[in-house]
Amino acid sequence: MLQGDTPTEVPLADDWQHLVGGARLEDLAAAIASGSRKIFSQGLSQWGLYYGLARMLPGLKRTVLLITASLKQAWAAHQSLSFFLGLAEHWRGDPLECPLWLFPTANRRMPAEPFVAPDVQAQRLAVLYASAASSQAKIIVAPAQAVMEKVLPRRHCMDASRYLVVREEIQREELIAHLVSIGYYRTDLVEEVGDLSVRGDIIDLYTPLYPQPLRLEFFDEVLESIRFFSPASQRSSEHLDDVIIVPAHEVLLTTSRQQRAASSLKEALEEEGRWRGDLELWQERVKGLGHFPGIEQLLPLYYDRLETLFHYLPLSTLVVQCNSGSIKKTVVELLEQADRDRDVARQNSRWTLSPETYLLNEAEIDTALESYPQILQSSLPVEHASDGKSSEVLHFRLGDHRGLQQKIQDHQQRQRLLEPLAQRLQQWQESGMSPFLVCRTAEQGRRVEDLLTDYGVDAQFSSEPFGQLSFRAPVTKIVVGRLPMGFLWPDEGLAVVTETELYGEKPRRHRVRPPEIGSFLATFADLQTDDFVVHLDHGISIYKGLVHLKINEHSNDFLLLEYQDGDLLYLPVDRLDRVQKYLGVEGYQPRVDKLGGQRWASTRKRVQDSIQKVAQELLHIYALRHIKQAMTFSPPDSSFREFEATFPYEETPDQQAAIEDVLADMQRHKCMDRLICGDVGFGKTEVALRAAFKAVMDGKQVAILVPTTVLAEQHYLTFKQRLDGYPVFLEVLSRFKGRAEQKKILADLQNSLVDILIGTHRLLQRDVIFKDLGLLIIDEEHRFGVRHKERIKQLRAEVDVLTLTATPIPRTLHMSLIGIRDLSVIDTPPEDRRAIETRICSFDDIIIKEAVRKEKARRGQVFFVHNNVKTIYRMANYIQELLPEITVAVAHGQLRERELEQVMLDFIHHRIDLLVCTTIIESGLDIPAANTIFINRADKFGLAQIYQLRGRVGRSSEQAYAYLLIPGEHLVTRQAQRRLLALMDFTELG
Repeated sequence: MLQGDTPTEVPLADDWQHLVGGARLEDLAAAIASGSRKIFSQGLSQWGLYYGLARMLPGLKRTVLLITASLKQAWAAHQSLSFFLGLAEHWRGDPLECPLWLFPTANRRMPAEPFVAPDVQAQRLAVLYASAASSQAKIIVAPAQAVMEKVLPRRHCMDASRYLVVREEIQREELIAHLVSIGYYRTDLVEEVGDLSVRGDIIDLYTPLYPQPLRLEFFDEVLESIRFFSPASQRSSEHLDDVIIVPAHEVLLTTSRQQRAASSLKEALEEEGRWRGDLELWQERVKGLGHFPGIEQLLPLYYDRLETLFHYLPLSTLVVQCNSGSIKKTVVELLEQADRDRDVARQNSRWTLSPETYLLNEAEIDTALESYPQILQSSLPVEHASDGKSSEVLHFRLGDHRGLQQKIQDHQQRQRLLEPLAQRLQQWQESGMSPFLVCRTAEQGRRVEDLLTDYGVDAQFSSEPFGQLSFRAPVTKIVVGRLPMGFLWPDEGLAVVTETELYGEKPRRHRVRPPEIGSFLATFADLQTDDFVVHLDHGISIYKGLVHLKINEHSNDFLLLEYQDGDLLYLPVDRLDRVQKYLGVEGYQPRVDKLGGQRWASTRKRVQDSIQKVAQELLHIYALRHIKQAMTFSPPDSSFREFEATFPYEETPDQQAAIEDVLADMQRHKCMDRLICGDVGFGKTEVALRAAFKAVMDGKQVAILVPTTVLAEQHYLTFKQRLDGYPVFLEVLSRFKGRAEQKKILADLQNSLVDILIGTHRLLQRDVIFKDLGLLIIDEEHRFGVRHKERIKQLRAEVDVLTLTATPIPRTLHMSLIGIRDLSVIDTPPEDRRAIETRICSFDDIIIKEAVRKEKARRGQVFFVHNNVKTIYRMANYIQELLPEITVAVAHGQLRERELEQVMLDFIHHRIDLLVCTTIIESGLDIPAANTIFINRADKFGLAQIYQLRGRVGRSSEQAYAYLLIPGEHLVTRQAQRRLLALMDFTELG
């Protein structure tokens, strides 16, 4: 410990006695202060390293560059450091005082990676600027590839940045032109980093250094105010006195730079004529105006020479290599991959730049590193010789919790799941150590606190950040944070345990911000100019854009709505909740209402009359359910709480509310009839699992009814995995079960040997007899036929019913909304659910092979959507020839039902690597291993189709990719790219 936190000498339990007597954190701090050029830290785990850097940072008073082997490890390091530093999710102070940064990879690989995402460009430029402009102590986390990648020269980056102060006189038109030249893209509405919008005296822009976009308001040439505003609601918030505007793109366009790039391409064309087609296309784009799609690939052509991240760092920077051996191996592999990319491209008559123009080689990296003091971390106790002057070797003794994990896993078959943890915590406390248990949410923390108290552990939940907690209190502290892995460091008197050690691997994913307002129209991103919208009071109109007006000395933004006969309505943005986007059949144009007319009022009255009629018809049926006395289930007990605690994600607020609603219904004396409505992947299945677990623990049987055999198998696998280790017996009943198997399952069901039965409409037949059915769970009820629904209606009068749906039929939703059926809506995505990375590119063999092999390497699967049955087998054969090492299958709507089901089951069970399919594949399928999707001729799909197709990937902790394949001529300008992204790239979930 540092700064007075020296641990007392205490006797330790035998199983970690061997960890005593190693180097301490103060030894590392002393070695740094002594001026050692290389410090070999042996036996120091990466999690212990992150803790140590966070503790030492205030005393170091310098920049720290932490290099990892991969981007995934960089994210884990950034997440861990954020926890140990006690940082909020978004830094709200002066951007140059932020103590933690992540420098991502640009991944400029021609032609395998055709674009660099705007947010990645922005994040890299923010780090470069902060590195050069601020002497504040900070940690920059960078994967090896990002360190290797060359960047724009420091001088150009700093010269292109602008410092703006309120009340300053600024040439407004010159500023706008400058912003465009440094990569800002003019658009009607600012929604993502790099966007720029000009409306009258207002300039809106989203610049990389800040967590929200900025609104600059001018009076003539004087900058009157600077405010943050929400990209969702477009409403302004806090005022700023000054801002720093950094470039949004590494290619800073000037006439001379464009001429330089064009000249370089001309020389290449003269020397290497066999790539004439490619080179002429690049030439045409370079000579055009603005930043075109793929300009990032030509970065070396725009400057005399490129520099690296090292050119932006102070010479006092401390470089830390996390697992230095892996970093060296990664550098070699990346250089070899770059050479292979170039060779493959040339074999396919494609022009590319040589790797040395955009990547540092091994020797150049070694030379750059020698300029800085270094810490070389290794978890293994590998011996390094010290010369006593320029280097030093420190031997640390840290442990992990694999033994504890194994004990918990061995304990899963018993009831007291956390007993091994409780025993270990008590041993640590008795030895004088400070145990910390890191939970992902406050709710989970309090839940674990209650569970540990039942085991007799002195545990205390704290909402304080980790860095502010006392390390000397003889109590287990439970804190909230996102730490992938813990560690044991007896020499520091510290034990940190995470949920990963307790319940297995947790998904590490980026946070997706939920919508900021809950209104009819959630965000301006839902609207495009000329969209039809519905005003609650005035009816259907056409959205004509956002305008800025000044009325009686007050400025505001207004939605401009056009009604019949050209009548206009200016709606203030703070009344956005009065407007909803028109939802109808795609391509259908509704009749526009007359402002002040009677047609809209008549329409509303007809709808109200229809609602009353349906309510009267159904009121009698559902009144009987309220009268009938049903079995009441018991309140949740400790075994239920332990089952809750093993959920590998954190519950969203909506999901938790739905769970509590269901449990409350089950404890009432009337039959439950609740509808859970939520998008695919939002957590409806976990709600059903909790209800099923509670029913089984109270001695009742559960039936789960699904519309297809494929979904039955999907649910069976999900329930089986989640209930593993608990005394719950599951079976699945479908056409894939033989007659003998079905007969045995039905006999076991009647004898209470089956607790949960999952099946299709086969469950509704008369020979399916439950011994004691207590709960019926129905998935997507609207997909069942009339005869099946009649049988479901009979069951509703007898048992608790829970219905899950992503798209409820109007009557079902209507009944829920008017209170006949209870409704729980899950419209918040999982808090960490990673947005799908969408790429627009031409149909290119290299891109397809690279993406599929990348997915195959991480044991994933691929969808390839080709929505033409006539040519689908030809496409499948083409892909099979392109990638002979993978297994390819075809699925489309003209296959026989059993054949289609078999293909899908093979895909679910990972017997198929790539599925060439039409849009017939069910959107409700959850295949976590499928994280890459190609959509061929994406320009022919509608908005709703693109959204549904993309939703089939991105269900796991892995980053998901959607490749929208379109003809190459559509990628002529950046404007075309942005138009397609605006249409198809919905990263907001739900």
